[in-house]
Amino acid sequence: MSDKIFAEGFFTEHKTMNGRNGEFQITKVSVKVEEAIAFLQKHKNEKGYVNFDLKTAQSGKAYMELNQWKPSNDQNTPQSAPQGNLAPTGGTVKPEPHTIAGQPIDTGDSISLDQIPF
Repeated sequence: MSDKIFAEGFFTEHKTMNGRNGEFQITKVSVKVEEAIAFLQKHKNEKGYVNFDLKTAQSGKAYMELNQWKPSNDQNTPQSAPQGNLAPTGGTVKPEPHTIAGQPIDTGDSISLDQIPF
């Protein structure tokens, strides 16, 4: 695993606030333009993007870390291989058996992809 690279020129502050409609989360991001531009130019990928992960330290402070993930160049594995139990469009997904405390539970029949609202 690579060393963490923190986003230079980007400063974050995360707060939990109370409003009229209850509690909500807010994360503020400030950008020091010259430092950020230099950082972005240095770390952009082949498509011109820089990806960050917004994280929370153990202290509770928010920070931005450079996302260094790169797809595998392994010829035997497609770069965008689906994860999990997926079926082609219009197919049927049979869920893997679920357990509670080691005991199998019945989650019902197969679900048609047409029934999924997204």
